Amino acid sequence: MTSQQNVPRFTYSESALKVRAFLYDFWSTHGHGPNLRDTHEGVGLSREDIIAAYKELNFGEIVFDLTTQNLCMIKCPPFSAVTTQVQIWVDGGFFAYCGCAMESVAVSRTPKLNDREITIESYCACCLDSVTMVWRNGELLSANPQNPLVHVSQHPDDWAIPSVWMMCDSMNFVMDAEHAKRYEAKLSRRGVLFTLEQAHAFVQVAANHRVWERDWYTGPLSPSSILQSIKRHGVDTSPWEPSADR
Repeated sequence: MTSQQNVPRFTYSESALKVRAFLYDFWSTHGHGPNLRDTHEGVGLSREDIIAAYKELNFGEIVFDLTTQNLCMIKCPPFSAVTTQVQIWVDGGFFAYCGCAMESVAVSRTPKLNDREITIESYCACCLDSVTMVWRNGELLSANPQNPLVHVSQHPDDWAIPSVWMMCDSMNFVMDAEHAKRYEAKLSRRGVLFTLEQAHAFVQVAANHRVWERDWYTGPLSPSSILQSIKRHGVDTSPWEPSADR
């Protein structure tokens, strides 16, 4: 998805594609993002050209703080430069923060993490009890509790305004539907619930193409299309309907 809602389809410049490929590779290797010097050394572009590329990529899925002189990176899905509710552990050690609960089901499909056991450490948004999962190549190997759910409290109408940061913050694990209800009471807002299978299906396109294909275009983030996709995956969206007590 694009980083901002309803941005019309566009074509990245060659510099932006080159920089995006570098950012994905750097994150997947080091577990954190590069600074401007790292990117300069990695792609051979000037500061001005890198900044121009970052500004292009900010219309896509990568999020930068454009108010900073060094264009500090906030998110490079599925990774996050800021602390989130989901941690990625590789080979028994902390690797990086993940963008959100929804993104976490796709992390093990990242090329450099492929064929490795990826542990996702998170918690129930309601009670803060541990939620732990182990994935390999997009396949769930184990989960504790067995069937945690992904709670999404922000309606697609509000996604990506002005970026995906707040959208991702609204996607959290809960132990079960009862914990989801209690969490909603704390937030004073309704949400919808994804099973892990539904979440996996929802992010499958990104997992199979992002990072793998240099020229992959994420497509406009259209609220109506997103909502229809959620419904197609069998998610009960009635809490988001106008007649619901939101």
